[in-house]
Amino acid sequence: MTRGLGRAFRAAAIAALALFPAVARAAPTLEVDVPPASVHVGDRVQVTLTLTAPEALGGEPRFPAWGKSWGDAEVVSAGSVENAGSGVYRQSLVLVPFSTGDVELPPQAVEVALTSGTIHLQTPPAALHVASPLPPKDSKAETRPPAPPQNLPLGERFWWTLAAGGALCLAAGGLLFFRGRRAAMGSAAGRGETQITPLAELERELDALAALGPTLVSEPAHTRLSLAARRFLGRSFGFHALESTTSEVRAALREHAVPREAASALVEILRACDAVKFARQGTSAEAAGQRLTSLRSAAATITSALAPTPVTHEDPTREARPGWKERPQP
Repeated sequence: MTRGLGRAFRAAAIAALALFPAVARAAPTLEVDVPPASVHVGDRVQVTLTLTAPEALGGEPRFPAWGKSWGDAEVVSAGSVENAGSGVYRQSLVLVPFSTGDVELPPQAVEVALTSGTIHLQTPPAALHVASPLPPKDSKAETRPPAPPQNLPLGERFWWTLAAGGALCLAAGGLLFFRGRRAAMGSAAGRGETQITPLAELERELDALAALGPTLVSEPAHTRLSLAARRFLGRSFGFHALESTTSEVRAALREHAVPREAASALVEILRACDAVKFARQGTSAEAAGQRLTSLRSAAATITSALAPTPVTHEDPTREARPGWKERPQP
């Protein structure tokens, strides 16, 4: 009886020793855990890789070196590989899909170092179910029309803001008005409260040009001379002489009662100034001085012609009337 029990125990031990290597040599497995429910584009989805290695490992497994995307999903973050014990290793990733439908996650390799050698495992087929925000084409659901616009109350803050803004605008306008008025009063005071006549303004500018001496033959001096003559004509006849060409000035003078010699002299002076300004034509000091004298004379003639004729109220026939007698002065 004892010998039978010993033989049975020995047989069971041999069978257990025979089965142990097979259990120890079980192959490692790799799984991918994706959410079963549908997600939407832009959602953050957590995907977990789980490695189970029953056999003792010769080192830490090497999970994929993740890039910016996994298939049609963006890899937002990839956590570190965690050792859960009993040969189980996990790594969690956060993915954001950017396309609809079944977003396939292509196989990725995981390197596992066993005591018997190194093997490479591939992740099993996996996909994210990304739902479209649009209704299906065969859907018969009726879309609701847009809600009509609603009038919103302005509120008390609006009126306070409007009143404050209006007050600030009025204050700024008043400040600008008084500044402009003060500047105008100061300018009038600087001019002696009198407005200079066109001829006086021209003569003042001609005196300043005559004081230039040899530089009167230069192009800047002839530019000042041309502007002075045009300003005189513009103020005397009321047209935009500064913006007009010499030909336009000549045509404008023909429309007014101007002495022909004075008008011709003014036109010739403007043409001579144009030749110096634009054609770079040289001139002499004598010719430049003659232009000043001619312009002064022509301007005086035009001013005399434009001066109103004094009106007399005396009756030239009073002495011819019979019985006329001058009243005695009181």
